[in-house]
Amino acid sequence: MESLRGHAILWAAMLLAIGSRTPAQRAPHIGYIYPAGARQGTTLRASMAGQYLDGAASVVVSGEGIQARVIEHIKPLNGKEIALLRDRLAELQALL
Repeated sequence: MESLRGHAILWAAMLLAIGSRTPAQRAPHIGYIYPAGARQGTTLRASMAGQYLDGAASVVVSGEGIQARVIEHIKPLNGKEIALLRDRLAELQALL
């Protein structure tokens, strides 16, 4: 009987541990910056891409002498938008 009770407690603890896990936070991060560098003292416009950047309004840069700001955010098209554009293109090509 004691063994059955121990197993029940073990299973309950495992279920609580599994159920209490929260999904990983989706922290924004930059995958690349292009161009990757510039000459000192110059200003340039760079493109950045990464994940979970929706709503990003500022950029944090480590190091000294570098400033950055968000000028515009271009979100990639999703599958449905791509399909609609593909269909529209086919319609236009049929008119030619």
